[in-house]
Amino acid sequence: MIIRLSQKLCTKIKAGALSDIPLRESLIVDWSATMFNVRRTQYIILCNTSSLFTCLMIAKGLTNISLFEQRATEAIGDAVRRFVKSKTPQNKEFHSAIRYARSLNRSVIGSMNDLVFGAKLMIDGGIDLQGAADRLNETPLKALTNTEGRRYANPNEVFRHIIEEV
Repeated sequence: MIIRLSQKLCTKIKAGALSDIPLRESLIVDWSATMFNVRRTQYIILCNTSSLFTCLMIAKGLTNISLFEQRATEAIGDAVRRFVKSKTPQNKEFHSAIRYARSLNRSVIGSMNDLVFGAKLMIDGGIDLQGAADRLNETPLKALTNTEGRRYANPNEVFRHIIEEV
């Protein structure tokens, strides 16, 4: 599994130097993460790099990389299980060791910034993290195209296509 970290998050969890890793063939195991604040609370948004399927978690208490790995894999696993309404897909890479990398490109960073903006509004408005993530996953994004090549697909439909290929 690959998790692409923002510099701010990399510093918080003390992940060390990040390498450049190209997008994997197995798209389900490639995730991007960044940190943001709402009021005085820190949150982390984890997005599947190719579909922008999102899960959110609180960053409170994350002081090292092993704690981040534990909570991030748990958050991703819970989100994927809720989405497919069963156990996590049996992709051996999904359960492999985590490697850390720099963000893939500016398009992913820009889309994640849009998702962070939406998450901030929802969390500040009193919506819980799971509800906010569910709404973000239904939001059409310009960076995504669906299987018919139509622009402005939502993360749910693109992620569903990725899971079906596993």
